[in-house]
Amino acid sequence: MMKDNEEIVAIPYNDHAIFVDEYGILSERVGIAWKKDKDIPDRLDKPYYIGDDDYWHVPAGATDDFDDNPVIAHRGETIPFEKLCYIFGYTRYISSLIHDLENYDVHIDKSNMTGSLKVFINHCFYYDGDSEDKCWYCELTVETDKKVVVMSLNESLRSSASGLENEEEEILEKLRDRLVPFLIEYRKLFRSKVEIGVFFRKSTSLNADDRKKENRIIYDKEKKYLGTIRRFVQDEFKKQWNEFLDKEYQEEAYKSKSYEWQQEAASKYDMYPNLTD
Repeated sequence: MMKDNEEIVAIPYNDHAIFVDEYGILSERVGIAWKKDKDIPDRLDKPYYIGDDDYWHVPAGATDDFDDNPVIAHRGETIPFEKLCYIFGYTRYISSLIHDLENYDVHIDKSNMTGSLKVFINHCFYYDGDSEDKCWYCELTVETDKKVVVMSLNESLRSSASGLENEEEEILEKLRDRLVPFLIEYRKLFRSKVEIGVFFRKSTSLNADDRKKENRIIYDKEKKYLGTIRRFVQDEFKKQWNEFLDKEYQEEAYKSKSYEWQQEAASKYDMYPNLTD
C-alpha cells in the first residue's frame, strides 16, 4: 500500500534473470522497483523484483537471513546442481524447484552429483552458565562423498532436554518436511540408487581442550538421538519414495488406459478421417 509521501521508481530489465522470492517461489525478473520517500529524495526503500507475472516480489534475503544471491540463473543457462544448495535449504517448494527451472529453460549440470550422500548435523555451541545441555541447536548440510555441499538448511534444528519430539522443537518434523523431500528430488534427478548416511559432525575447534569438551557433548547426543534420527530418515525416505513411485505408476497406467479407452470408443469418423457423410 502506498503512503501519501511515497512515489514509485521502476526500471525495466531484460536480463532474463531467474530469482527466488521471500516465499521461495521462482520468477523471471522483468524489472526492479522501489518505493521512494518524497521527503528524502536521495534514499530508496528495499528493492522489489517485478516478475513475469507482473507482481512485485520481495527477493529472498531482503527481509530475512537468506545470505545467498536471490538470482539463481539466467534463462537458457546451465548451472551446476550444487549451486542450488542454499535454495533447496530455503524454499518449501522443494518438489517443484527443478521442474520450475526447466520451464525457464535453465539446465542442470549433474557432473558433481554422486551416488553417496552424507547428511551432517553440525552442533552449534553456545554457553549460558550451565545451560549448554538443556537446549541445543544444530545446522544441517548434505554433502556428496566428494565433499560437495548440495544442500544447506536455512533453519536451525532445535531440541531440548525433553527430546526430539517436542511441540516447540520439532526436529523430526523438519527432517520430514525439508530434508527428505530434498533427498527424493536428488534421487529422481540422479536416476540411480543413492546411499544416504546421517552423522553428527565432530568438533573442529582450534583449541584442543575445547574440542575434547565439545566432542564429549556430541558423543552424548549421538548416543541419545542418532539412532532415532537415522531410522526416521530411512523410514520416511522409503515412504515418500514409494509414494512417488506409486504416483508415477498411476500416471503411466492412466496414460495407457486412456489410449485404450479412446480406441474402444472410436467411431467411424475416427477410423475414416476423410468421411463427410
